[in-house]
Parts: sequence; structure tokens; C-alpha cells
Amino acid sequence: MLTKVKKKTLSVTDKALKGGRKAIRNLIEERKKTDDYLIVSRNGKVVKVKARSLK
Repeated sequence: MLTKVKKKTLSVTDKALKGGRKAIRNLIEERKKTDDYLIVSRNGKVVKVKARSLK
């Protein structure tokens, strides 16, 4: 006899976090293709880095 597996439903907070992470990944990939810079915060300081140096 097979049992049904229940899928875990995501809360609104989880959906927002997942969407934000996906947007950041897409931005990094787009900037890598155009060999562009990103402005990020490192140790509380704003720095300009090449997208290719990330991940």
C-alpha cells in the first residue's frame, strides 16, 4: 500500500526569502555575463567588486 507524502507549505516569510535569494543570484549572473561591478558591503564598508570574483 502506498502512502501519500505531504508537501511542506511555505510561509509568506519563507517565500519572500527564497525570492530574494533568487533575485540576488540572477543579478550576479547577469553582471558576470557583462563583466560588470557590484557594490556590496564587507565588514560594514561599502566596496566595489567585480561580479566574477563572487561565488
